[in-house]
Amino acid sequence: MPFNKIKTLLLSKTAQNTYLLFVGNLIDAVFAFLFTMVSFRLLNTEGFGIFSAVNNFVVLIFTLMDLGISSSLINFIPQFLSKNDKTSAEKYQYNGITMRLLLAVLVLILLLIFSPWIAKEMFMTTQYVVVVLAGIAILGLSGLDVLFFSLQARSKFWQSAVSSIAYSISRVLMLGIFILWGGQYSYVWAMIITALSPFWGVILSSYLLKLNIIKLRFEAKILKNMIGFGGWLGLVKILTSLAGRIDVQIILWISGSFQAGIYSVATRLASFYPVIMASFTAVLAPRLAGNINKRELKTLLSKSFLGVMGLISLMVIGILISKPLILTLFGYKALTSVMPFQLLTLAFMPFMLGSLAVSVIIYKFKQPKFMSIVSTLQLAIILAGGWLFVPVFGVNGIVLAIGVSNLLMMFMSYYYVYLKWQKLQ
Repeated sequence: MPFNKIKTLLLSKTAQNTYLLFVGNLIDAVFAFLFTMVSFRLLNTEGFGIFSAVNNFVVLIFTLMDLGISSSLINFIPQFLSKNDKTSAEKYQYNGITMRLLLAVLVLILLLIFSPWIAKEMFMTTQYVVVVLAGIAILGLSGLDVLFFSLQARSKFWQSAVSSIAYSISRVLMLGIFILWGGQYSYVWAMIITALSPFWGVILSSYLLKLNIIKLRFEAKILKNMIGFGGWLGLVKILTSLAGRIDVQIILWISGSFQAGIYSVATRLASFYPVIMASFTAVLAPRLAGNINKRELKTLLSKSFLGVMGLISLMVIGILISKPLILTLFGYKALTSVMPFQLLTLAFMPFMLGSLAVSVIIYKFKQPKFMSIVSTLQLAIILAGGWLFVPVFGVNGIVLAIGVSNLLMMFMSYYYVYLKWQKLQ
């Protein structure tokens, strides 16, 4: 490839926005990882396993409540702004925010009512306060999530990155204050910090978005349009979130909190991969949602594929340095997490490759229904594989199921793109 072409690729607007989001998400992930690392060292392995399961529950539930609203904001707001229709863009933004907050309040109430039962049956603990704290965290994260996507929909990438970083930094700062205070750290305190931290990000992102709470509204017609477009995307997000978060819960139920703690170290390290890919696809989504022709799409995908291959090269390096890395970060009690992390890295490679095709299917071809079918198959494989393989192979059994599900997603997505490509003009 000629030098000028490489230079153009590296300095393109898409590349610059990708760098911006990547740096922001990387900083966010580093601080999230730092919180996890310190928590692992301060807690016993069983306590860390319970905290990881509750934290996974939080992320899963607030993702389930999305209903495709975030994807709809990414789709509709740029469309209206491109037509200079700021009024409609604002209506969609405020309706989306209102819907997410109302759902979060409803979930919080339900968790308050059923917290003793959920704590005992799902997390194997009598500390039902962790479920209440999970509800508060869901409320804060739901607000932060919808504001984050509202900023991205307006191409305010650095603002969205800063708002996300504020949450992770505040969590680490609160943990640092607790350590200096000299209190006895427990998974309950870990959840208290997790529950309070999102609200700092909500405050900052509201300021950056210039949010006016008086304009919050609930209009059935707009919400119908949003769910009409984003309903399938919401289902995809629900299924994907279940597939990505149910693993820790399966380990907890089958193998207990100690093994869940060991596996959580590996999955926390591996969580960097989806974060990196999310930065990449977040920049692609608005461009794919626009009216680009086949030639422009081919150019965009060629550039993007080179970027993905570069990321996979870094994953290979991650496998090679995994043992000294994990021992340095978590200590010798995490030694048994090395192999699961190496296998998880391999399992995520087809996910990284397949995510490019998934973005094209959703935002260019507008076929989230197809991805819901793929995601359903992925979830079924992880659930069935987990229950079958974990009793035999331990934590590596769930990794095997994840790898198979990601391979299926990659092959089905690229085959679908190939079929649709033949019909493009």
